Amino acid sequence: PWADVREVYSEIVERWFEVRIRSIQWVDGRAVELMVATDITQERANQQAQREQHEKLQQTARLVTMGEMASSLAHELNQPLTAIANYTSGAASRIRLAESRGEEIPNEDLIDLLTKTARQAERAGQVIRRIRGFVKRSDPIRRLTDPRTILADSLGLAEIDAREQGIELVQKIPDGLPMLNVDPVLIEQVLVNLVKNGIDAMRGAQRRSLVVEVSLIADQMAFSVIDRGHGVPRAIRDRLFDSFYTTKNDGMGMGLNICRSIIESHQGRLWFEDNPDGGCTFRFTLPVQAEPPPKNTTPESEAMKS
Repeated sequence: PWADVREVYSEIVERWFEVRIRSIQWVDGRAVELMVATDITQERANQQAQREQHEKLQQTARLVTMGEMASSLAHELNQPLTAIANYTSGAASRIRLAESRGEEIPNEDLIDLLTKTARQAERAGQVIRRIRGFVKRSDPIRRLTDPRTILADSLGLAEIDAREQGIELVQKIPDGLPMLNVDPVLIEQVLVNLVKNGIDAMRGAQRRSLVVEVSLIADQMAFSVIDRGHGVPRAIRDRLFDSFYTTKNDGMGMGLNICRSIIESHQGRLWFEDNPDGGCTFRFTLPVQAEPPPKNTTPESEAMKS
């Protein structure tokens, strides 16, 4: 077996090589090291192009999700903006009325109106920050992340659509869960997509609650989205995770396929199963002790000078 395998960059020829080293016994009995260098420049270029294309697809899927939620987001933003308009208009009317009567408005009244206005502005700003954090384009970065934070940020966006559809989101997450070594934006993308699909599946359903549960199973953390809809028809089960397959008239068929690829890139698994009392559960697992992604070898650190 090869004792050492590494990728190195030659500044002289400007190429990447995979170098394999092993100890062997020479014909005269001496112990020597055999080194085999394979040019992998094109392979690395292909891998980089594939990564960039996959990241673009993930970004596009997030934009599509926000586009599908546009009506709910507009309604969510319209409420605080309407309140701000009412408060400021009311304050202006009170000031004009007081001036016409030669009266002074108590500072407490103006402070109360301004405080309410600021509170509504913060509410609108929070919605915008959530949208911006979800759709902004950035390089995938894995870091230790609290699963509670992932759940809170995901449901913060998904509940906007849920309220619009009259569906209650119920979250179940125990205390003391370990951290996950993940890209939180990508895992949030998966959760938002699954919850949104669950909300869509419950249109017309009598039971109006959707459960999002986090649990620990051995060395895996499971995220479960449990809806009370009509389930997945048997005719489409085998194609549900296929690229560009969708049951929605305005869908692009990228959501579940990209969700599965995101989870698998984190050494996890995504699947669905029927609920005994109706509806469907989409569940994905992530390893608790996930190893950090391998660092790319850089020319500076692994340059072959000759």
